[in-house]
Amino acid sequence: MLAIEARAVADLVERVDDSFVAAARYMLSCRGRVVVLGMGKSGHIGGKIRRDPGQHRHTRVLRACGEACHGDMGMITASDVVLALSNSARPRN
Repeated sequence: MLAIEARAVADLVERVDDSFVAAARYMLSCRGRVVVLGMGKSGHIGGKIRRDPGQHRHTRVLRACGEACHGDMGMITASDVVLALSNSARPRN
């Protein structure tokens, strides 16, 4: 198991760049909450991020983001940061 985890961390070296660092700084300087969005497995991962001991103290998770238009999106304010997790969706520019 340690060898698998070590390979996973080593693979991150190629993927973590300045944009990742900028996003982390943006979340850490957030004056509101960090709202994590995700459906299915991405929602479960969002829950794990929320429970991480190093996570932002005001993190909230919306796992049923498909239903968010029925009221939960109203909890997001201009001072919040949204971290949207998806395994299958493509980012839009």
